[in-house]
Amino acid sequence: MELRSIFTAINYSLGALLILLCLNSYFKNGKTSPLHIASAVILAGPAEDLLNNLVPAHQRWIVDQLTSIGFLLFLILAVVSMNREI
Repeated sequence: MELRSIFTAINYSLGALLILLCLNSYFKNGKTSPLHIASAVILAGPAEDLLNNLVPAHQRWIVDQLTSIGFLLFLILAVVSMNREI
């Protein structure tokens, strides 16, 4: 198995585990911060990959920048909502 494939499998596995833990936490506690974290991971992972496959190579920097901004905004929302849920 190629090293790149191994790292990709590890990344997707950890991302899926994190999302499952976030959803479990949300349904158990009703707090929204885990949903923001899960959204950040989905945006920076599979959503970014999908978008990069839809745009020409010379425009992928735009996808990278927009998904990075979205990722950070979701994490900011997570922190703000954690402070409100305490």
